[in-house]
Amino acid sequence: MTTSVGYPSGSSHSTGLIDVDSLFCGKLFKDKTEMRSQMRMYAVKHSFEFHTFKSDNKRYVLKCIDEKCSWRLRATKAKASDSFVVRKYISQHSCDSALRNVSHRQASARTLAGLVSNHFAGGKLPLRPKQLMEIFRNDHGVGVSYSKAWRAQEHASELARGIPADSYEVLPSWFHMIEKKNPGTITYIKADSDNKFRYGFLAFGASIRGFKLMRKVISIDGAHLKSKYKGTLLAASAQDGNFQLYPIAFAVVDSENDASWDCFLRCLKTIIPDEENLVFVSDRASSIATALSVNYVHAHHGICTFHLQKNLETRFRASASLLPIVHDASRAYTQYDFDYLFTQISNGDPDLGEYLWQADIRKWSRAYSPSNRYNIMTYNCAESINSRLKET
Repeated sequence: MTTSVGYPSGSSHSTGLIDVDSLFCGKLFKDKTEMRSQMRMYAVKHSFEFHTFKSDNKRYVLKCIDEKCSWRLRATKAKASDSFVVRKYISQHSCDSALRNVSHRQASARTLAGLVSNHFAGGKLPLRPKQLMEIFRNDHGVGVSYSKAWRAQEHASELARGIPADSYEVLPSWFHMIEKKNPGTITYIKADSDNKFRYGFLAFGASIRGFKLMRKVISIDGAHLKSKYKGTLLAASAQDGNFQLYPIAFAVVDSENDASWDCFLRCLKTIIPDEENLVFVSDRASSIATALSVNYVHAHHGICTFHLQKNLETRFRASASLLPIVHDASRAYTQYDFDYLFTQISNGDPDLGEYLWQADIRKWSRAYSPSNRYNIMTYNCAESINSRLKET
């Protein structure tokens, strides 16, 4: 009797998902490549090594690495098919297991990846190379170097999640289904002159509808992507009345430059109109300031006080004792309190006072902000969203 091996629908990377624990005469493999891959995993899982005795386009013969051992397998190509069928199989080992090598000859990075790919599927946090080294040592008795564990991590991620090129290829159809299943969702894809991906924008319908209940302060920031094609993830987020983070929109761009921020804010403007009571909080990047001045003329652009504080720590080290006063001044509720604190800063270090004045007190102080910033003095909202999405 022959048994067909099942493959997940639509997947060509099924190595880590097929059960090969039961080998028997008549077992059918998709093709020779698949069989070779499965047999390597089988050898690692069962702690033995084999060598290829014969291999061509019609037959595949394996023997235990110990020539005196009885274990062997012979498979041939099925007629009118690329499939390979096990014709002869002796499952018992007569070799001494104590002689088996920790540095397993079948334990390539790709083979090991097939054994742990389930740890990378379904949004799970990926395992680190050192964690994989422990799994391979404890569960399979195989010692691997850090570099091999790192390569296994990369291959396992590809097996479970696909490769970046495939993800970009299906992005238009994925966006289409997102819009279909989530009413009110806005998506946008921009390609270059060679019809290759350049920018992608996504705002879920639920986020768009719910923004009217949020505080009208939007934090914007970018985070570097670490896939093959790099790029940057731009995010816009807000905060509700209970201080909870509220994601609004995302974009994948090449980098944080004038063109990418302009594209992101133009898309954002289609769902959040330009208003005088709207506030954007970001770092002091010139590309953000330029894009905001073009797309959100009436909205107020505030800068992140944490980012400003870090600049002051580097630039005015001699006036470190005044920096806590700068912090208090930025968060003062009334202009009277702000003026009192700012006078102390200017008297203590005129250069620091002038620098802060030139930075525009409307941008970094709550008291002089033209619009209500509430408690949102940093772009921590956007950074927190990016941090939450980092592993994914």
